[in-house]
Amino acid sequence: MKKLLLLLLFIPLVAIGQSISVSNILKVAKMDRESFEIYAMDKGFVFHKVEEDEHIKGLTMFKGGYGGEYLSNYSKFFGDKHSINYQTYNTKRLSSIYKELKTLGFKLVDSKGLENNSDGFQYEKNYQRGTKEGINIYIKSDWVEIAYSVRK
Repeated sequence: MKKLLLLLLFIPLVAIGQSISVSNILKVAKMDRESFEIYAMDKGFVFHKVEEDEHIKGLTMFKGGYGGEYLSNYSKFFGDKHSINYQTYNTKRLSSIYKELKTLGFKLVDSKGLENNSDGFQYEKNYQRGTKEGINIYIKSDWVEIAYSVRK
């Protein structure tokens, strides 16, 4: 019985430890496509899609079944130098994300409610560090999306 209890206590800690952090997102932003793909596979992600047109050049990886995680690396995203997008259905991580942003020197510059026809109501928070780095967090009741970009 004690072993079962210890096992049940250990499993949630392992799951939390494998989540992508804001620090990881900043690290991934500096990677080329090959390095990103290796990093994502090492974290348990698999290929999802490639996007390439005149405005976007990126690779998206996926982990999990329904309610999984998406991690995208864009070497070109409209006018940005590079951009990373991470989406998770684990909304319980928001508090730790906000604390990490503060620790990393990001400042909240704007927050607002949005209406998006395909996804319903969302809450958006915009953070900046310096003049070129920005993080947008999009929040819905069942998912969180973190978009990091470095402007040219």
